[in-house]
Amino acid sequence: MENKNKEPIQLELDFKKRNESKSKKNRISEEKESLIKKVSAFQLDTIQARVAWLLNNFPETRNSDITLQIKYWSHFDSDIFDGAFLNVKDLYTLTRLTSIVRARATIQNTYKLFLADEAIREYRGVLEKEEEEKVKQENLFPKTYAVYADESGKNEPYLIVGSVWCLNPSEAFKIILQILEFMEENDFHEEFHFSDIDKLNLGIYMKFADFIKERNTFLSFKAITLETSGIRDEQDTLIKLYYFLLRWGIEHENDSGRAPLPRTIIFWKDLEEPGFDKLLMAEVEDRLSKAESTVFENKLRCGTFKPVDSREDHFIQIADLFSSSLNRKINVNVERFSKKPKDIFANHFLESLGIALSSKVVKNTGDLAVNIYM
Repeated sequence: MENKNKEPIQLELDFKKRNESKSKKNRISEEKESLIKKVSAFQLDTIQARVAWLLNNFPETRNSDITLQIKYWSHFDSDIFDGAFLNVKDLYTLTRLTSIVRARATIQNTYKLFLADEAIREYRGVLEKEEEEKVKQENLFPKTYAVYADESGKNEPYLIVGSVWCLNPSEAFKIILQILEFMEENDFHEEFHFSDIDKLNLGIYMKFADFIKERNTFLSFKAITLETSGIRDEQDTLIKLYYFLLRWGIEHENDSGRAPLPRTIIFWKDLEEPGFDKLLMAEVEDRLSKAESTVFENKLRCGTFKPVDSREDHFIQIADLFSSSLNRKINVNVERFSKKPKDIFANHFLESLGIALSSKVVKNTGDLAVNIYM
């Protein structure tokens, strides 16, 4: 009788452990995805989110806690630390290194994000063999391209993928803070979305277009346009368009001297169809990873590639305004001087970026804004 009672109890305990393990994995997965969304949307309201943003945008911080600490102070304690001189008394008010390191350890060890290189990870005791090659030389690519993209023109004569490129993460961070100030000053608390432009909010959108133009030193706009006649698989075509947008965009930034290689590329796109968007990002990352050596002579590394919700991501919203404005001029048959709010905005926004509106399909227009017509 004694042996018969032991087996069910053990099975019950094992089942409970398996459930607890599964629950923990689900929790970690949810926390990881939530953190990635915060990094993309610049929702940096916690030490962990701020540390994750730094690890993502400044790869050199992944290997050195001191470098991470200095970057953290420079960005998030800038009212105390100016990046050069430090008063000993300020150590009592600056964010503690222990808090920063604790957040970094959770991000790298638990969530497996923004990992350090092999030697550092061996020293820290968390080396994962399957990740070795991916992060082996990441510290050699401290500068980044952060690309935010959206598509327009589905079921239209021309398919368009538009993108905003942020060439300096520190300046991008400042721009996000300025966007939040702009929205507060103009009492605008909605998502910037081209389809929402009407007579009532046109003035705010026009001012926002001017706001973007004034900050073009660290931003660039790139689109790729393809005639859809004869195309049968639109999803496969979108995957190829996103890949070529990134590939040719990198070549353009490098050749123009605005943002030369070597760099790490970070890529975010608007989340519309979760299943397909995840497949798209994985496929684009795989193709671009192969181009690291064959096209870019090992001067490029792929970083984070994720689809994100545009509602909290202002750069994705700007990409929507850009791609939709192009769509309005390329696919929608309207007069050049149309009085409709969407046309007024599209004309103004594209003109502010230096894109000629005289032809139906625009070509390369300079360093700030480029549309590649395939």
